[in-house]
Amino acid sequence: MKKESIIPKANIKMIDSFINDQDVCEKSKEGYRNSINQFFNWVFESGYDSSKLTRVDILNFKKKLSNNKSPFTVDAYLTAVRKYFKWTSVNNIFPNIAEGVRSPKKVKTISKMPLTFEQSTKLLDSVDKSTIKGLRDYAIINLMIMNGLRRIEVSKIIVSDIKDLYGKKVIYIQGKGRSSK
Repeated sequence: MKKESIIPKANIKMIDSFINDQDVCEKSKEGYRNSINQFFNWVFESGYDSSKLTRVDILNFKKKLSNNKSPFTVDAYLTAVRKYFKWTSVNNIFPNIAEGVRSPKKVKTISKMPLTFEQSTKLLDSVDKSTIKGLRDYAIINLMIMNGLRRIEVSKIIVSDIKDLYGKKVIYIQGKGRSSK
């Protein structure tokens, strides 16, 4: 069940204006909206007055996020909050209290290890290939293993993405962060 927002209508209208002013793709707008809503829900749950927020309040939000979110999630939330307050400042609505608030350091290591050959074989052998659904699942899993594809990339494949290129079959994939295949 989705948690009810406690953000006042005036703040929601300003968030809507901010979102509409952003020159980014719809997915990014959706992410900004979610992050800003999380911030303002925290503001009102914490008993802060949104018209009297300070940089310290932004730092407290960052600290709260850092207690239970990954550095990547904290970064995404703070990016949206920084953009929001920059927008309020440029539009002479509210000072940019988020300026200079840094995101946490992110360790750039591979957090998910690939399957071993044995694990891949065991996974493929576990699929019941006697049914159409099983054959489909086998093809999808095999495609993911052999090409390192993500679930979302595979789910966006349509028949017209399969083409002939120099006598070989290829699949055009919409990769992460891309708007085309």
